[in-house]
Amino acid sequence: MSDEPSSATSYQDVLAALHGEPLPFTPGTSKMLRFMLEREQGCDAEITTAGLTVWYGEGGSRYSMPVAPGVVSFLRAGVDLSERRHLSQRMGPAIVPEVGGFPAWGFGSRHVRLDVTDEKILIRIRTSESELSALGPEVPIEGRPAVILDRACPHCGQVPERYRVLSDGSLVCLACGRSSSP
Repeated sequence: MSDEPSSATSYQDVLAALHGEPLPFTPGTSKMLRFMLEREQGCDAEITTAGLTVWYGEGGSRYSMPVAPGVVSFLRAGVDLSERRHLSQRMGPAIVPEVGGFPAWGFGSRHVRLDVTDEKILIRIRTSESELSALGPEVPIEGRPAVILDRACPHCGQVPERYRVLSDGSLVCLACGRSSSP
């Protein structure tokens, strides 16, 4: 039997973090934040009772839910969201100290947006505020537009049913999952 908390318990911990409960900073949290904050292209994430999914521009990956509460706690940077369902703020540059053997690392100036809906918490991280300002408060990440093109993927050679459009205009082949320029 695993000692890892269930997704439902972790989601309750995420909600507690949104309301200001301090959470311990773990090696797993530091590693996830490094993935999210070091990328120049930014990233999007979605936390639901089913789990944590992070998009890095090339595709989404599901991660262990127990890191989500610490991520939210760090990204809200002391701002209590109990009465607000939206937060947009500038973070960094900063150095994150070593924790539990995970090395220290740093990130440049980032703009972070948290949107809380009844079903999920959406996280968007970009290098400029203007990139976040165009987003509405409830833009679902999974609703990114998909386009149908009659062209073969340069990676796998297949013509997928459709391509997914990323925030930088790149196209993701839904046959192989790799991205390419439009």
